[in-house]
Amino acid sequence: MKRNYLIVFLMLAGVNVSFSQTESNTKDSTDKGKITISGYIQAQYQYFFIPDSIGGATPYFATFAGGNFVGRWSNNRFMIRSGRLKISHNTKYTEGVFSVDASERSIGVQDLYVKGTEPFLGAFSLTAGIQDRPFGYEIGYSSSSRETPERSRMIQTLFPYEKDLGAVLTFQMPEKNCMNFLRIDFGVMNGNGIATETDANKDMVGRIRISNPFKSKFVDYSIGFSFYNGYLNHISNVDGTGLTHKYLFKMGIIQDTASNMTTKGFVIDTLFGIDKKDSVKNIRLQTLGAQVDRKYLGFDAQCSFNFPWGKTTLRGEYIWGTQPSSVYNPLIDYVIYNGMTSMSPTGPINGLSFPNFSPPQANYAVSVKPTQNFGNTFLRNFRGYYFYFIQNILKTGHQIVVKFDYYDPNTAVSGKEIDVNYYKKGTSISKGVTGLSPADVAFWTLGLGYNYQFSKHLSSMLYYEMIFNEKTAIPDFAGNLVEGRTPSAGYEKNIKDNNFTIRLQYKF
Repeated sequence: MKRNYLIVFLMLAGVNVSFSQTESNTKDSTDKGKITISGYIQAQYQYFFIPDSIGGATPYFATFAGGNFVGRWSNNRFMIRSGRLKISHNTKYTEGVFSVDASERSIGVQDLYVKGTEPFLGAFSLTAGIQDRPFGYEIGYSSSSRETPERSRMIQTLFPYEKDLGAVLTFQMPEKNCMNFLRIDFGVMNGNGIATETDANKDMVGRIRISNPFKSKFVDYSIGFSFYNGYLNHISNVDGTGLTHKYLFKMGIIQDTASNMTTKGFVIDTLFGIDKKDSVKNIRLQTLGAQVDRKYLGFDAQCSFNFPWGKTTLRGEYIWGTQPSSVYNPLIDYVIYNGMTSMSPTGPINGLSFPNFSPPQANYAVSVKPTQNFGNTFLRNFRGYYFYFIQNILKTGHQIVVKFDYYDPNTAVSGKEIDVNYYKKGTSISKGVTGLSPADVAFWTLGLGYNYQFSKHLSSMLYYEMIFNEKTAIPDFAGNLVEGRTPSAGYEKNIKDNNFTIRLQYKF
């Protein structure tokens, strides 16, 4: 009930902003304001080092370099990564923003919100509509200013669409006030991105940022702390007999009494969402629609030094927490290899509690359609981080970038512990399944980039990503394209999946 009262309060505090094209040439004033049109176009060429063929078919791999390569034989492409058009109307205390993104794949809404600031202190503002989630640094950092082609694997996994629909209350004193260095954002979001809301849950998200409390011409710095408190509804398959209750699985020790052995894997959480007894399995079933935690915490820090040889920037972020996900098909080979849709560590499920991926990730390997039947819910603890080193060369427009990012979707297992099956002690005879899959594999990425600013509007980017995965016991899989089972190179070794991007950007 407290959560509902908070939502009502935020909505009652909202403002309604309207504008017309006839005001586009007026000067900024409290009454009329002004209209600003801006945007950017990103055209690029990419080459993807696809792993060797398996069973006569090219493996299908998820990439985090602007969406997957579509087709069995596609390893390079020209594409419009983003064509953004933003229209905003501002007065002294109000703002309305509308932006769209266009490419060869689709046209979609990016920002659509209204903002109002109270006129007494000028410190409290409310933003309602489609907007960035106020979490961490990289989410809200404009794609037109970012020094790398894409956000880190961790951010794309946890927040596959940076936007969400909701209301954000912000506190920050005006620029000339001595307390301007402190900014606090608190949002109430659907948790569904820009997709239609599908449950009664609302996700709480917020960030505290401290920026340059002590001014200096030599250094610019800030730190931030973020939190995300949300839920995913526990789901169940729909079959010919009606609703079949499924289970919440969490990491634990699988005990096989027949072979007197134990192994790490997913086990049923018998304390979660108890509903009724299964007469066959003699265990308690878990309630359809029970809330599963989606909780993140994060720290971020940025620091820039104005050296004589050029500005040096250091930037980093660390996030950890709990991530729920869903299993699509109960058959283990589908669970593990069917486009890696099952046991997805990303969580977002369209039509349930999360959205599908935004363009150009419509063909993303972990996206799941709302028409598919779902099985059990899986819960993992994760951690991840990224670090940037950015060096401007004098004031020539040349820039060197080094970026390292790491994401471990399941901190409870590593290396050879990640195996699809467990075996009879001392033999190669499979005794059962662990529930582990490619969704539990950790990745780290080293990116090297060179950027050049030709003018205020035109810039270029060369960026090479070297991607490494931990070596597990998950073997390769030939697949069956007729049945829709996608080949996989497995993760017994570091797979060949580096990326190279050449981008040209025009900003206006």
